[in-house]
Amino acid sequence: MGRTALELAYVMPDHKTAFLTDDGRFTGFYMFIADQPGDLSAGTLYAAKWVQTDGAGLGKANLIWINLGHATSGDVASSLTGAGRVKFAELFDATIPVANACPPTTRWS
Repeated sequence: MGRTALELAYVMPDHKTAFLTDDGRFTGFYMFIADQPGDLSAGTLYAAKWVQTDGAGLGKANLIWINLGHATSGDVASSLTGAGRVKFAELFDATIPVANACPPTTRWS
């Protein structure tokens, strides 16, 4: 269901959909949809994007679910060990911080 420090996951009554998060700072809200009910070893992971619509009170927003990809437990295991091991640079772009922050051209919009 993704690689993150989770404190709590709720599997919904369909036995396929799970919502994942933790209560730390700078964390995310995720949704995992399994391929088969009752089997969380394969599925698609989504991240919620909060789009603020109203700032009054507690605020209101629309959630947009961003597809982070599909994988199986076997896919993940084989990418972490042996000759098929995925390297950081194959997954992420990296840059050197400037004044303890990302350079303007690499900040998220």
